[in-house]
Amino acid sequence: MHWLVQIAQRAALPRAQTLDIPTDMSTPMAWAGVEQHCGLGEDELARAVAAATGLDVANLAQAHPPARRLVPDRIARRWDVIALRETDKHIVVATSDPSNVEAEQAIAFASGRRVMFEIASPAMLHAALAVPGQPSRPSTTTPVNASSPVTAGGAPLDAPAIAQLADRLIADAITAGASDIQFEPAKTGGIARFRIDGVVRPYAELDAADFERLVARVKAMGRLATAVRTRPQEGKIKLTAGPASGLELRVATIPTREGERATVRIPTPGDARSLAELDAMPDVVTRLRELVSARSGLVLVCGAQSSGRTTTAYALAREIVATGTPVTSIEDPIETCVPGVSQMQVDMRTGLTVAALTREAMSADSAAILVGELRDRETADLAVQAATTGHLVVAVLQASSALGAIDRLGELGLGRTRIAAALHGVVAQHLLRRVCTACGGKPVGTGCATCGRSGFRGRVPVIEIVTATPALRELIADGAPPSVLQRTMVASGARSMEEAVTARIQAGHTTRGEAERVIGCAPQSHGAPRPNEPRRVLVADDDEIARHLACSLLAQQGFEVHEACDGAVAIEMLSSDRRFAAVVLDLHMPRVDGRAVLDHIRRTPNLAALPVVVLTGSSDSSTEVEIIDAGADDYLSKPADPPRFLARVRAVLRRAAA
Repeated sequence: MHWLVQIAQRAALPRAQTLDIPTDMSTPMAWAGVEQHCGLGEDELARAVAAATGLDVANLAQAHPPARRLVPDRIARRWDVIALRETDKHIVVATSDPSNVEAEQAIAFASGRRVMFEIASPAMLHAALAVPGQPSRPSTTTPVNASSPVTAGGAPLDAPAIAQLADRLIADAITAGASDIQFEPAKTGGIARFRIDGVVRPYAELDAADFERLVARVKAMGRLATAVRTRPQEGKIKLTAGPASGLELRVATIPTREGERATVRIPTPGDARSLAELDAMPDVVTRLRELVSARSGLVLVCGAQSSGRTTTAYALAREIVATGTPVTSIEDPIETCVPGVSQMQVDMRTGLTVAALTREAMSADSAAILVGELRDRETADLAVQAATTGHLVVAVLQASSALGAIDRLGELGLGRTRIAAALHGVVAQHLLRRVCTACGGKPVGTGCATCGRSGFRGRVPVIEIVTATPALRELIADGAPPSVLQRTMVASGARSMEEAVTARIQAGHTTRGEAERVIGCAPQSHGAPRPNEPRRVLVADDDEIARHLACSLLAQQGFEVHEACDGAVAIEMLSSDRRFAAVVLDLHMPRVDGRAVLDHIRRTPNLAALPVVVLTGSSDSSTEVEIIDAGADDYLSKPADPPRFLARVRAVLRRAAA
């Protein structure tokens, strides 16, 4: 039994009797496991450990510099300890593991004094150490906040420190509820980020040497070839200890100009959710049940990457199983265990392709088939064949809407007649961040610890459902244009995406701004515009075509548009007597670039609150982070989709007027 479990049980912490932490688990991961299992903050657990061991809680703010000099930096980093104060005979040291005899002996030998421990959490120690190149571990109650990442520099970390950092980073990501960890290389080093609730947040910046070692360590954990850096690789990390024991993480690397980029995908632990656990609106759950009650036909589950498509497909499979119908799934990879479903893993090396396994499922006479994703014509052909020969087929497809799903099948080479014959229904969805229930959704930077001061915690699905009626099938087969198909869907009672978003906003689950961020539009308010609503917009772009397009779109919406062909002209116009409601700004312009214009706006008192939308040809994520940190209100890559562009401009104007 881990010593921390013994402490938790001795202190009678909540649910301590059911704790199961292996004795060889690292101290930071053990602390994170106990905090999560017992529902405690790090300060509460530190006080419990101190009381149970008869030691004091350390006050790291009062650490005495001469005492720290008695413990070499390599020892402090190796054992995560902070020397607090000293006498001629004793040295008081903060630790998160008072049972560590090796650390005690190393400190005593180095300082020539008897060691006396005080208790601090691993997160507090890690922050106080301020080790060059090593991040401050975020609080387990607020694993990642919206602040800037820790800056790296100094001596490189040794192999044990890199291994510990990799363990801590994965533990923090799981505790934070991150869906993936991103390792992004840069010219001078690299940055680790967590994707939480669909939004990427910085975790730490590292020097080039430390970043390369960290990526190599993650590759080794995923059983990838660490010496191979010039081709993509994929692997898996299976966690064997801690609260997340048994969880299988997916690792993927790709070579870039700056170095190797790595991504670690973290699946949701446990079995797949049922329809009742999707957090969908009650009427949506009812319609989803009706959709899979059919005996045959093709049900498409659509959405962009990380939109919850697979989770919904799994829930539909569980619903089919609950009716007594056997289901066989073909997946690459198998992400989650689905009770009652015969799950088959694609293995290209042995010839077990998606198409081959689909044929096997059809020949085995499976009544229902789940296809992990339709990616090629052969698989799409087989799915349609199965759907038209008595099978109920649930297939995942990358498309942003129900109409887009029909077009996507056409792009895969299927004829409209075959699509119409097979199609039974389409489920298209997005995930929107849920308003934090603890703070009520305060603005970014002013929220609470629960939401990392973002105002949001968790995500909710917004789902568009279309059932293929005879009239709709006939129009699809005839090649009717999208506008006609859309009108027919609405007339047949299909639940549109706008209706789904409206229901969520009215229920207080999310906000209009969040809908615009994810989908590019939100339900329009049909009320009269406010008399003082600002209408004058400055568009600064040296690209004449892009500038003309943006101006035309804004003018069509009733805005008074002014043009600037470069940054110098933009600054001159901003300094005039005219007062603008917003600025649409390109980054790369002659004479004075967009960054300088943005800096001028934020430094000028009467312009500081002016909303700025940056529209640029750069797709570099680090540029987006830099520009948002510099004060931009929104960021769009060229070429911008017109509805999305207009929605973003309207959104920043509403926020400014609020």
